[in-house]
Amino acid sequence: MMVRLEDLVSVAPRYTRAINLERDAGSAAGVSGYVITTTANDFLGRFRQSLTVGATHRAWTLTGPYGSGKSAFALYLSQLLGPAASANGKLARSMLRQQMPDTYRELFEQSLKTRVTGTGFCSILVSGSPEPILGVIVLRPRPDGRPN
Repeated sequence: MMVRLEDLVSVAPRYTRAINLERDAGSAAGVSGYVITTTANDFLGRFRQSLTVGATHRAWTLTGPYGSGKSAFALYLSQLLGPAASANGKLARSMLRQQMPDTYRELFEQSLKTRVTGTGFCSILVSGSPEPILGVIVLRPRPDGRPN
C-alpha cells in the first residue's frame, strides 16, 4: 500500500485561507497558532523603544509580498497591544511570553514609562480600499455589529 502525502502532512486551518483584518478581528482563530518571527520580534522591540520619553519615531509601514504574513502580524499585534482582559489579548500575551519571554518582559513588565498597560491601545483595523478613510473608520458598520 502506498503512503499518501495527506496521511503524513496536515495543514492547520488558519493557513488555508488569507487573513482579513475586519473579518478576523474578534476571532481567536486569527491569533492562535501565530508564530512570532524574528522580524515580528524586532518590530516589537522598536515599538517598545518608541514608548520611551523623547522618542519621535511612532509611525511604521508594513510591506512585503502577497502571502508573507502582513495581515496575520497586524491582527496579532492588535490583540497583543489591545486590552489585556480580553480573551484574545490574554492569548496573544501568553504566546509572546512563551515564544519571546525577553520581549514580553520589556513590553509588559518593565518600567512604567515604557510598558504597555492593561488597558492597552484602541485598535482600528482598516484594509486598503478605494474609499475615503473617514467613511471606513467612522461610518462603516463593525463586523461584530456594535456601533463605531
